[in-house]
Amino acid sequence: RLFCASLSVAGRTEVHQRPLQSRHPGAWASGAAIGPRRNDTFVRSASSAASSTSSTCESEWKLYLALDKQDEASHVALARFVNGLWQLHAQAHKELDADGNGKLRKDELAKNGHDLGLARQHVVKVQGASSSIRLPKNITPAVAKEFLERCREGGVLAASDLERLLRKTRQALLAEPAINRVPAPKAEGTSVIVVGDLHGSISDLAKVVELGGAPGKTTYIFNGDFVDRGRHSVEVMACLCALKLAHPTSVFLNRGNHECKALSRSYGLQQEVKSKYKGPIALSLFEDLASVFASLPLGVVIGGGEGDLVRALVVHGGIPSDTSVGLKEIELGLGLDREGRHAQRVCKREGMKSSLQIPDTEDFETKFLEDLLWSDPATDDRGVNIRFNEGRKAGCTYSLGAADIFLRKEGLTTLVRSHEVMREGVEWWRCAEGTELYTVFSCSNYPDKRGLNEAAALKFGPQPRPMVK
Repeated sequence: RLFCASLSVAGRTEVHQRPLQSRHPGAWASGAAIGPRRNDTFVRSASSAASSTSSTCESEWKLYLALDKQDEASHVALARFVNGLWQLHAQAHKELDADGNGKLRKDELAKNGHDLGLARQHVVKVQGASSSIRLPKNITPAVAKEFLERCREGGVLAASDLERLLRKTRQALLAEPAINRVPAPKAEGTSVIVVGDLHGSISDLAKVVELGGAPGKTTYIFNGDFVDRGRHSVEVMACLCALKLAHPTSVFLNRGNHECKALSRSYGLQQEVKSKYKGPIALSLFEDLASVFASLPLGVVIGGGEGDLVRALVVHGGIPSDTSVGLKEIELGLGLDREGRHAQRVCKREGMKSSLQIPDTEDFETKFLEDLLWSDPATDDRGVNIRFNEGRKAGCTYSLGAADIFLRKEGLTTLVRSHEVMREGVEWWRCAEGTELYTVFSCSNYPDKRGLNEAAALKFGPQPRPMVK
């Protein structure tokens, strides 16, 4: 029982049901069946034309994906370069402070229009912003629901309330393990919904919660990439934080590759903050957002216990490149320090080493963080290969066979990841007999409502296979 609903089309919601062709074995469609026309010649001509059009569309889509990855690789290089400048600047001021000369306070930098030594960027006015929204200190489910609606209507949260919201959320996230575990849905009416990349699309966030229902009987896993490439990244983050505080056991936030201070600066999140919050507070709010990023858990396991029909791992990018590393090692190794040391790990160095074996301890930890957040499946590879991800210049590419080995070692059957835009919002692949992989993407018309893709979310219920919404 599988259907696909586009979450947003040009500002107007349109829900429809249709099959996903051979992309999922359980696909079905409702509505009247459409049979062939009586004119066989017309049918053959139309079929040929449709096939030609489909082939052209497929080629264009592949080109779009290649350009999108190339763009992201360029931003990674820019983020690493800018982060290197930031480190040089910080070191220079540290040395000056040690000599007692040239001391320049952080508030003076902000006042003079500089962000840690970088010149002020041009401010782009964000359209649709209305008066500031105020939040009470206690975030209840009703408050979170109303706040999401206000943000969808164009509201912007007041700076002091956003600061308090981010800091409270950070403390809540730090209390969680690096890999969360939620029970498999068993009772009728219960479900777990996995939401893919949102990329600053507040309309898609509001729509997926509307379709899935209020958190409670429904558990939500938001699988990273909440920000960048959309004009409402601040509001998306704020609403997710409010949902997390209002429903701490029913809303889970995973870290994505864009939840990185240096990368989000390169992609424009810092600029968005400056355009909505004037003066020194903008720099402080961006630092608070970066602290939340560093505090985010890395994945969620759904079910996995004896008798569970759902046994899934939800992570933004993929599996570790070292086949000896499992979830326990990830939780103990990368989960011990989410106070900030990992906040800029991916963009810390000038470039990535193409070798998967990196002996330095800090680089070793960096590599596995990159694997989880940046990696992509090589869906045409049925072997057990894991290679450096040349397309993104970070993370790895892993074959379906490698994914199968990892899942079986962990006693799981399903890998759910995001990280890549999908034309219909979701794609499905069989790794091997008994194991499978989904890519789910929940930002429609990506990026920033200029694209052509649909959005989707995966809904796990008491049945063994998820539905696609």
